[in-house]
Amino acid sequence: MELTYKQKGIEMEMMKRSQVELICRTMQANMKANEFFGMKFVKKDGSDRTMNCRFHVKKHLKGGTRSWSEEDYPHLMCVFDVNAKPVPGYRTVNLNTVYEICVKHRRFEVVD
Repeated sequence: MELTYKQKGIEMEMMKRSQVELICRTMQANMKANEFFGMKFVKKDGSDRTMNCRFHVKKHLKGGTRSWSEEDYPHLMCVFDVNAKPVPGYRTVNLNTVYEICVKHRRFEVVD
C-alpha cells in the first residue's frame, strides 16, 4: 500500500505559473548547501523529468563560466542534480516547464 502525501506529513499547495520563478529564486537565496529539494518538469525533448537537487554545490566545478547569465535568461536556473549517472552534475532547468516542487515537507503543484 502506497502512502499518500498527507500520511507522509507533506503539505500540498497550489501555485500559479507566474509564482514558480519567485519561489525558486527565494529557495536559492535561503537554502543552505546541505538542503535538498525535488523538481518535476518537462525536458526540452518533451519527456518528463524528476530531479533531486541542491543549490550552492562547489565540488564539481571545473573553473569555466556559464554560457548564459540569469539576468539575460531569468526563466533558467542552474541546479546540482544529485542522482545523475554516472556522476552527479550541474543541470539547467527551464522554470517555464516546472510543474511540481517539493521542499522541506511542502509540495507545490503548478496550476495554469
